[in-house]
Amino acid sequence: MHTIMKISFLQALHLFNTVSAHAYIKTWSADGGKFENAQKQPLGNTAFRGVSKNTGWIGSKFIETPAITCGANDTPKGKIAAPIAPFFHTSDQAAKKTLSVKAGGEIDLVITGEPGKGFPHPNGHIQTYLGYCGAEANSCANFDAAKASYFKIQAEVNAISEKLRPNFDHKADGNKWNIPIPSFIPPGSYIMRLELITFGQSSDQEGKQDQYYVYCGQIHVTGSRTPAHDLSRLDSVQFPGAYKSGNIPKDHLPGPKVISKVAGNQSKEKQPKGNKSKDCKPKKSTFNSNQLTKLTACDGTCFKAKTTAHELKHLAPSCSPEDFSCLCRSHKWICAYVSCAEGNCKGDESKKASDEVYSKCGAILSSRSRLSTTDYIPEHQNPSSKEISKSESYHAAVCAWAKCAETNCQDNTDTIRLASDAIYEKCYKITSSPVRRNR
Repeated sequence: MHTIMKISFLQALHLFNTVSAHAYIKTWSADGGKFENAQKQPLGNTAFRGVSKNTGWIGSKFIETPAITCGANDTPKGKIAAPIAPFFHTSDQAAKKTLSVKAGGEIDLVITGEPGKGFPHPNGHIQTYLGYCGAEANSCANFDAAKASYFKIQAEVNAISEKLRPNFDHKADGNKWNIPIPSFIPPGSYIMRLELITFGQSSDQEGKQDQYYVYCGQIHVTGSRTPAHDLSRLDSVQFPGAYKSGNIPKDHLPGPKVISKVAGNQSKEKQPKGNKSKDCKPKKSTFNSNQLTKLTACDGTCFKAKTTAHELKHLAPSCSPEDFSCLCRSHKWICAYVSCAEGNCKGDESKKASDEVYSKCGAILSSRSRLSTTDYIPEHQNPSSKEISKSESYHAAVCAWAKCAETNCQDNTDTIRLASDAIYEKCYKITSSPVRRNR
């Protein structure tokens, strides 16, 4: 009897420890350098602000409280309750060091929880913001982070399941995450605010809230010539204030869009590191700087929507909005543009928008005798440019082919443009029957 009770108690204790072990930033590095200790360190020995005592989360009922800026010392569990001070955004909770990183460089983090298991939750999104502290290297070391205006530099839907959790490093004992630093932001010190949002992980007693894990590091960006006053041109928010309390749709990212430029300088952000498919090989863009075009149908709504930094990052990351020739060679971008037109443009404007993108891209690439949306389809299946405006079934087949390539490339970049011969042969076999039937 005593033995059974003892085992049950130990099991319960193990379960309690497992559930209560959430996540924190164990180490981090800049520009491929040495990893340094981050959280769970004395503030005098780190460039990362603190983490709650139980490394817990902020519930979606409380994301309008000061805790949402950089976290709080106590995040209650097993009940619905607001996080308890001290809050890590305040100047007396600032770390005393700063991590130096180059503009256009990158930050790598190790996110860990229970030893040997890494971040514990299976799904959710990851976002990163920067908030300007000042020009000096130590400007964040005595700074109230709630006073900063934050602009978004990274937004990844489903990143926890698709990127973070698969990237567990046993040697580092945690999941690695990469944050590209835009090359065009002004030099100076910033609060780097990392945010993980998980769904379906809180209990009935906890209100079934979305869970927000918020972490604030202090970085000093060097090597940029952009003046600090250009920060006022960015789409920025403040915390608290950026979000409204309550759960969000699982495909939604709260907050502003990822920034794309400052003072007219286009972003060339680096993409997060990942496992590249062996079937993906980069192709060079043939951009002609004198050949600037844009799509005007439907008041240019979908062209603007599909050329933001966030959209290009997923649809055509090697292209800029001005490089229309480059955009035309991305299956994903064209299909996304047409889908946007069908869903947002009224009446004839939808058809005009679709016709415009097909005809303009066909004209730009006509010298190559290949269609804009068929660069990576076997040449014997590539219709002439004269057919571009009258073959709706072919457009649908191209989109189906693009989805096949995306599925098989296993890479969060423009997988269609990077697809190799092996991929088109595989996808051609999958999509060739529908193509023949529709013709």
